[in-house]
Amino acid sequence: MARRNGIAIRLVWFIATALSLVGQASSAYVPSAGCVGLASTVTRGADLMDVFVAGSDGAVYTAAWQPGDTAFRGWWRIGNLEVPPCAPISAVSRSANKLDVFATGLDGKVYTAAWQAGDAAFRGWWPVAGGLAQPGAPVGVVSRSADKLDVFV
Repeated sequence: MARRNGIAIRLVWFIATALSLVGQASSAYVPSAGCVGLASTVTRGADLMDVFVAGSDGAVYTAAWQPGDTAFRGWWRIGNLEVPPCAPISAVSRSANKLDVFATGLDGKVYTAAWQAGDAAFRGWWPVAGGLAQPGAPVGVVSRSADKLDVFV
């Protein structure tokens, strides 16, 4: 593992792990995997990864990895939001063990769902501040400081 300015860089491991996930996504691991949208990967804490995709059925799915796992766990459907098949999904960790997922639904509304430690499943989908876009449009999101999000469409 290389270090730069005191920060551990695990780029090679991350890329290899993400590529192994893409390989899984193209097979029967993702429900309705006729196509899979661009994967959004986020870390919610040290050595914890969560991946989000839209399947060919228009549902949003997640899978997770933590130390000790030999492969990603999942795929779990997140709520009942319908997006265009294989639409881009965005995700961010706004603070430790908190995840927020964003997508543009079939109705053109921008939606979010959330998860935090202790939740059995994601909560949501809620419209974001009346935001509208083309159905399936990408949503950009960033956490500029703890529990503060900026959303771009």
